[in-house]
Amino acid sequence: MALALVLWSCDNEDDTTTPLDAESLIGEWTLISLEADIDLETNVFQLVPINSSTTSVGENFDYDLTLTETEYHVEGGYDLVTTATLNGESIGEDRQTISDTSLS
Repeated sequence: MALALVLWSCDNEDDTTTPLDAESLIGEWTLISLEADIDLETNVFQLVPINSSTTSVGENFDYDLTLTETEYHVEGGYDLVTTATLNGESIGEDRQTISDTSLS
């Protein structure tokens, strides 16, 4: 009986995720937010521990994406601000301007 109780209490919740319909993506989209966090822990040749943390945030968006059934087109630009630490020490901030992007 205890085993049945444990198995019942560990049951997965129902997946309520709605599948994405590709047709619902067709149209024009505007970038409003961009954030990325990357954490890395490794050892180089099992001798040198490396722990890094990187955060990137987008700003000043003027970036649009157009999707059709068979093609895509992006145009515009934005600023990307990246901050990082390496083994607990700040290695500064990097600001890049991505501009005049036009891809199809």
